[in-house]
Amino acid sequence: MLIRVSMVLTVLLWRAALGMDLEVPGMKFVHIPSGTMQMGDPSADEWDDAVPVHQVTLDAFEIMTTEVTQSMWEAVLGITIREQRDMADPTRMLYGEGWSYPVHYINRADCIRFAERMNQLDPSHLYRLPSEAEWEYACRAGSETQLTTGDEASGFWFRDNSDDRLHPVAELMPNGWGLYDMLGNALELCEDTYHPNYEGAPSDGSPWIQGNGSSSFQVSRGGSFDLGAGVCTPFARFYEIEQERQHYLGFRLVRTPR
Repeated sequence: MLIRVSMVLTVLLWRAALGMDLEVPGMKFVHIPSGTMQMGDPSADEWDDAVPVHQVTLDAFEIMTTEVTQSMWEAVLGITIREQRDMADPTRMLYGEGWSYPVHYINRADCIRFAERMNQLDPSHLYRLPSEAEWEYACRAGSETQLTTGDEASGFWFRDNSDDRLHPVAELMPNGWGLYDMLGNALELCEDTYHPNYEGAPSDGSPWIQGNGSSSFQVSRGGSFDLGAGVCTPFARFYEIEQERQHYLGFRLVRTPR
């Protein structure tokens, strides 16, 4: 496996040196058009953290069709899922192991490292975590409803159907813009620091960074395999301690042309 990863990384570096387009096995992006949405939960109470509903206008961007998988993680960084888990706690169990499973036990610094390596490998694009607004816009895919895929029994992986584990990406139906597992499976980290509501939030879709990113709490979205269906919605907000690596936490990247 280490030989395979080394060969893949060598090919990626070679393509980058020649100025060729980057092709990480399994990594695909879709174009998200520019547009305007009413961000937030229209059914939430006034003390909820997904209010007030506010208008956000976003530029176009591209986003990964799936969460970053363990094969992508190894190909780009040369780190196995077991090595990644050991950075958190070697006594903890893995919640899914295999090339097509989401990488987990990650934190913000790990995601930034992955994005920075992608930026080194690809001369054509800039990679980063999505802003919270970009994530919600992509998840909703033009919808104003709570659910973006199917019914709760088959539309996403959550506590009642996941067998308390992660599942390979893209097993279930995508949303209207071709994005898989935006709800459930791995909770997805965003670039923004956490705020208790949307008072003063940006209206242009940019990340809302408090204290130049020094806050210890980071926004995550989408719910996860070990949460109830009621919080696996396009509007539900969560937060993570920036330095901690959690078993339920994954991510996907966005990119824009250089």
